[in-house]
Amino acid sequence: MGIGAVGRWTVQPLPGQEREEDLEIGFLQNAPNEETPENVPGFSLRVLTLNLAHGRKDGKHQVLQRKETIQGNLDDVAALLRNVRPHVVALQEADGPSLWSGSFDHVRYLAEKAGYAYTVRGEHVKRKRTSYGTAVLSTLPLKTPRSVTFAPSPPTFPKGVVLTTVLLPGYPEREVDVVSLHLDFASPAARNRQVNALADRLETRKGPFIVMGDFNCEWLEREKTLRDFAGRTGLTTFRPWDSTIRTFPKSMRRLDWIFVSPCFSFENQVIFADPVSDHLAVYGELGLSEREQNDACLPRENVIRQRPLPEMRP
Repeated sequence: MGIGAVGRWTVQPLPGQEREEDLEIGFLQNAPNEETPENVPGFSLRVLTLNLAHGRKDGKHQVLQRKETIQGNLDDVAALLRNVRPHVVALQEADGPSLWSGSFDHVRYLAEKAGYAYTVRGEHVKRKRTSYGTAVLSTLPLKTPRSVTFAPSPPTFPKGVVLTTVLLPGYPEREVDVVSLHLDFASPAARNRQVNALADRLETRKGPFIVMGDFNCEWLEREKTLRDFAGRTGLTTFRPWDSTIRTFPKSMRRLDWIFVSPCFSFENQVIFADPVSDHLAVYGELGLSEREQNDACLPRENVIRQRPLPEMRP
């Protein structure tokens, strides 16, 4: 979600069209090297998703905060990342140099402070003095990053995804597509169109997939966006029926999710209570056994037919 999310934008695709572009991979030369495990029967891939809220933390609008305050807010995010050390981080409402949030690149700042060697940042909103969207930080090498801005859904600002590929730790011949996603906050119909647009793209790729971000909706509600997305893609998530899991304290709702291909299992998921944003960070440890590496990380067309719609429990 986000304060100040309604308004006009100056650069947009034609109605009904998406905007897609290749991205450059940022590289931090002095970042610590990630030691990947040997090719052993199992490993844990550590992932985390967080809506950065433009660096305002859980306080007043970013335009009312000094640059030093916003940097301090991002320092708190960096401290969390250094402590947890996820391999891959998905970010939303991640600002490039923007007048309203200190005029500096928040993604690069976080990478430098938290020690992430690789970054990609997509601009879903790009105006003369405003730039923000979704992003990925990684300790593991990235390849072929792309930004997709969904078709406009006025009156809200555009939303979109960044999609990039990483090598699985300990399995250099295995690649995983990672998606950082942000959906429209105002319209269930827009959210449904957006996840279907993403699912269309995933159908053209082999996977496996990890899709993380601010979906702006819940599993246990009338809206079917999450359930339809899981049913169409075959991706699974951690305890979707658990109504005690909440990631957006202001409304006590679970808006932020991690979805994964069936070859991954959730060894652990943690919602961090650290108030580094108006959203809480969602952290997951994903397991992949040697048997699963051979049997379950199949091309998507194979797993989709085998995977029923995840059970919805009361």
